[in-house]
Amino acid sequence: RYIVVPRGESDADITIDLERLHFRTETPSSSGSVVAVLQKSVSGGAVSWTDIGTVTLTASSYETDMTIGAYTVTSDDLLRLYFTSIGTGCTDYQGIITGTEP
Repeated sequence: RYIVVPRGESDADITIDLERLHFRTETPSSSGSVVAVLQKSVSGGAVSWTDIGTVTLTASSYETDMTIGAYTVTSDDLLRLYFTSIGTGCTDYQGIITGTEP
């Protein structure tokens, strides 16, 4: 699953400078880490994912943060968390991405 970067007032394009990803789980893994990659695909044409950054949640941990740095998305771009590893027993994930309009 993915999210679509929203449009602004009167359906205008907007640009968002991504700042931070907060990642949380309701039930942490009993062993092994949860590793998720934040990815972006530009709008239009075939979907092609580009890695923005990776967040790792170690066993028995409930949450972590990742500073994204200088990365910009625009209206209609796609964002997703792609899981490369899920520790034993880990369930119910939540990722919150924050950013600002320049």
